[in-house]
Amino acid sequence: MEQLRGMNARKMYEKVSLSDEDFMAWMQEVGLISINKKCSCGGAMAIKSKGSAGGRRWVCRNSWCQKKKGVFKGSFFENAKLAPKEIFQLSYYWCRGTHTLSEIQFDMRRKDGSTIGAEAVVDWNNYFRDICAEFFIKSPIRIGGEGKVVEIDEAVLTRRKYKRGDQLKEQWIYGGIERGSARCFLVPVENPSAATLLPIIKEHILPGSTVMSDLWAAYNGIHNLPDGYRHLAANHSIRFVDPDSGTRINTAESTWQKFKRSHKCRCGTQRTMLLSYIEQFQWRRLFAGDDAMYYLWSQISSLYPAE
Repeated sequence: MEQLRGMNARKMYEKVSLSDEDFMAWMQEVGLISINKKCSCGGAMAIKSKGSAGGRRWVCRNSWCQKKKGVFKGSFFENAKLAPKEIFQLSYYWCRGTHTLSEIQFDMRRKDGSTIGAEAVVDWNNYFRDICAEFFIKSPIRIGGEGKVVEIDEAVLTRRKYKRGDQLKEQWIYGGIERGSARCFLVPVENPSAATLLPIIKEHILPGSTVMSDLWAAYNGIHNLPDGYRHLAANHSIRFVDPDSGTRINTAESTWQKFKRSHKCRCGTQRTMLLSYIEQFQWRRLFAGDDAMYYLWSQISSLYPAE
């Protein structure tokens, strides 16, 4: 798996340019598919070609058994209609988050002129976001702590439109970001009241944190929470300046704007996908960079271990 560290475009193209057999061997080497597999009869299995039909599969070595299994049985690639190399290439584009659908389809054009369908790209992007969701289920986000500052803020993704078409219900997101790090949380909420926001603070911000917010009344109860939070409030309509650095403090507001821009670009106001895109945004803040492919496929491997 360490080979996936520092995976840039050149290295990715080198891998997907390998023959199918060599790419299979490389996937086994890095632990993405099994090297050895046991048959239900207890015998060892080997990967063999299907013959003139092409493709490969696991076949039991015991002559009296000869049971067969798909070569990707139990792996992340099981039942995939795309080739493993295409899935790997799509994972690179997803990690980078910079390619549009048309750019992906152009880059992945096959020798016969065909390319991956838009639906397939969307489906696999959803599968990668599922990996994000599984990661945060196992490792829930809790930020801050003693000596740490957490900025909290609220934002509206959709505002009501008057006099032009139907009115759109407002969708609020609420979250916090740990000062000096990329760690953050975002939560979609229906009603940004104190009854909604204070439990979210307890769930996602560690005790002992200094919590920085605007003057919204919903935050007034922070100092009454039982876990020793320190609350600092300021008017965001004026310049809020860090006395040590002299820089303007608007980290949370800036972070939400980045999410809102990416959300509008990728999925508009589709509410059913909102949580999925929030998890993707949080995952990329934690793992984007030179080793993004390493982190993604390590997490995939933990969910689909090569046995």
